[in-house]
Amino acid sequence: SPITAFSGGGGGATYAPQPGTDGTGGTGGGGAGVTGGAGNPGTENTGGGGGAQNGPGSGGTGGKGIVVVKELNKASGVWSMDSQYQAQLAGTWPKFLINASYLVIAGGGGGGRSNGGGGGAGGYRNSFSSETSGGGASSEAALNIDPGITYTVTVGGGGSSTCTPVTSGGDGVDSSISGTGITTVTSVGGGGGSSDGDTLVGSPGGSGGGSSSGGAGGAGTANQGFDGGSGYPGASSSAGGGGGAGAVGVTGLQGVGGNGGAGLASSITNASVTRGGGGGGVTELGPGTMGTGGSGGGGAGSYNGSGTAGTVNTGGGGGALANPAACISGAGGPGIVITRFPGTTGASIAPGTNTIVTLPAPAGGCKVATFTVSGSLTIS
Repeated sequence: SPITAFSGGGGGATYAPQPGTDGTGGTGGGGAGVTGGAGNPGTENTGGGGGAQNGPGSGGTGGKGIVVVKELNKASGVWSMDSQYQAQLAGTWPKFLINASYLVIAGGGGGGRSNGGGGGAGGYRNSFSSETSGGGASSEAALNIDPGITYTVTVGGGGSSTCTPVTSGGDGVDSSISGTGITTVTSVGGGGGSSDGDTLVGSPGGSGGGSSSGGAGGAGTANQGFDGGSGYPGASSSAGGGGGAGAVGVTGLQGVGGNGGAGLASSITNASVTRGGGGGGVTELGPGTMGTGGSGGGGAGSYNGSGTAGTVNTGGGGGALANPAACISGAGGPGIVITRFPGTTGASIAPGTNTIVTLPAPAGGCKVATFTVSGSLTIS
């Protein structure tokens, strides 16, 4: 666009008895000097200085100032449809992004077998209101979603159970939201609980898996979940509980399996729901106490039969199994992805297993898209 000059200085005048040329005003509204008359004023609304005078008359007055505001990323006026279309093709037309909060929970880890540790909860990331993310982290920043773009939503499955003493519980699968113009949000699958015949150390994950007798609990992922609990070695040994989104898995004691770590509550759907609990550990002592699952979908440990699976779509860790002659440990619970955005926003999702609802007051008519299986989200 053309450049407009402002604030030019005023020109000087010559001394009347001597020949000479009066000074011109500077570029940007400065008034010219005059010999034998009044100096020229500065131009209005440029801030230009007034011209000098020599002889009868007076110096020119300065021009009034001006304030110019440039509108960024938009322009006032009327634009033809063709102009708008061409600007959009060129990527110069302003975009109006939609602010969307999210809750992304990965699949929980499976419980271990043969005095096994509880499975860790799936990683827990939350940007809604001022609610907490996993591992004691603060709420994250919401997404700015571009209308017309289709975003990929991945819901992680739970970690596998195990029926052999030489195999630990499987790790949960990551959940995520990804697409053009945003930084991918990924929650890490929960760590599997260890088994005595495999390794004594719980697997790392969103929240860590619990360990078998004498081992260390698996590490949780920063800002997503807590560590798994450690095991107790020696006679009447026991295993630790899986870590939860809201608390560390409990360490096993002699004859007492560790409880799973607690999950976290969120009201992103307009109702408070707790998710992301760790699975319970066990003890090899038959009459002993088996660990309970953490609040938020963690499965309980069991001596005989089978460990309790993590609750579906909570990312809860699976409960462990104690008796080497029994089968099977609990699988981890699948995760979930939830987004929340203004009610005036159009949206579509796929597949139809997933849902979009409009919330009643006092939520202000917000829309909530809930993904219980992997799919896609398009905002319009």
